[in-house]
Amino acid sequence: MSVSVNFQQFTPPQVAAIKSLISAAPLTNLFVASTGINQAILHWTSEQGLDYKVFWKQNGQTNWIEAGNTDKSIFKVVGLTENTAYDFAIQTDNGIVKSEFSNIATATTKPNLPLFQKKTLVNVAGATTTQVVVLTDNTNLYLNDLTGVNPPAIVLNAGEVYSFSSSQFDTISFDADKSAYAAGKVNNSCVTWQPAYLAGKQFAFGTRRRDPQSLKIWAIETSVVEIFEGDTLINSANIPQNTGTTITWGLGSGDKSLKVISTGLIIAFQHANNYTDSRALMPIAPEIIGVPSNSGKLFTSLEVVNAISYRSDGIQEDLIIIDGGVTQISGTGSLYAGAATKIKCIDGAITGMSSGDGNGSSAASFLPTAFMSSLGGIPYDTDYVAFMSDEPLEIDLFDENGSAVGIGSFSLSGSNGCYKERLNNLPAGTVFKARNNQKFYYVWQELTSNDETSGIVFPD
Repeated sequence: MSVSVNFQQFTPPQVAAIKSLISAAPLTNLFVASTGINQAILHWTSEQGLDYKVFWKQNGQTNWIEAGNTDKSIFKVVGLTENTAYDFAIQTDNGIVKSEFSNIATATTKPNLPLFQKKTLVNVAGATTTQVVVLTDNTNLYLNDLTGVNPPAIVLNAGEVYSFSSSQFDTISFDADKSAYAAGKVNNSCVTWQPAYLAGKQFAFGTRRRDPQSLKIWAIETSVVEIFEGDTLINSANIPQNTGTTITWGLGSGDKSLKVISTGLIIAFQHANNYTDSRALMPIAPEIIGVPSNSGKLFTSLEVVNAISYRSDGIQEDLIIIDGGVTQISGTGSLYAGAATKIKCIDGAITGMSSGDGNGSSAASFLPTAFMSSLGGIPYDTDYVAFMSDEPLEIDLFDENGSAVGIGSFSLSGSNGCYKERLNNLPAGTVFKARNNQKFYYVWQELTSNDETSGIVFPD
């Protein structure tokens, strides 16, 4: 709520004193969640009652351009130039005064490569059989055809499922106004295909429970990739452009905090022995959401990050996450039946994952809230699906005929800015659509496997 103050009734010293008391504090944790060829998604932690003005400029220039304003914590800057470094800043407005600029976040837009010209999913994990569920009607799917010059492999409507044999680093592409989600099987584990927007040059993550540790990497650009535990180099690889490799190492028992640093854009997928505890690597973010199940772990590539965890059952906890350390958070039940958790950074950015589930194979990633979507779906019959969001919302369920599935709709409930629901036994081809374009994240388990799979969909 904005408050009006008539400063004319005060002397200049009084005006200065009043403004000092009601000044809007500048943001300190602005980050670029992801970039496209001509856009960037900005992410920060916001407070109710505040407005944020977004500015950008080319790196090295001095003139800032106002992109717009929002009362949310996410903003998409468009109209940028490909493969160009940009600076971004936020100005906080409390309705009376405006703050100084936030920290400056710098990022480079994606190169104008076919991989980024459409929405593209990449089979980095190496699924040998794949099922893709389409989330929008009249969707052209292009298999290993990033240009879309050839006719699509198939045209499907929302809820239809397409099954095929797949190879590692295969791609599925579709137009920017459409959406689809894919997952597949390898060694009887269920693994997600990764959206190309997850490509980056630096990731923080943790070890899995069974050696050898493995990281599968697709190099979009020629890259030197190094894996560190603290300042200690664990392993490295030189990867030519448009090729992939698997980096393997062993670290013995105990939790370890790791980071990947690459000279070029890569997409990375982590798993342990025999594909247990598999998950897509995420960029660090100022706010993430997930279900820790029995427990969860948080990591960062920054020196020190102060954060607060908000559970959907009302529990709140102050946290400190340090580079090279593993911060454990508690859960409230196995198989994602417990409370969801949102982690909000006071400063800095983090990543996280579920850990220590009852069946020994839980490792679903926490998702940056900037990557949540109003759409989702499942390509396999499921044991369960766990939904979470940072706001209460209604989700409708549809099948391939556009008909309501099962209960038809359901609500996410909770508190503390974190909301959750879990449904059992949903069939393949079920599509989820949030009302009022609200956003959510989901984690699911295929009926015949013990692996929790992240529902990573293109944000809308």
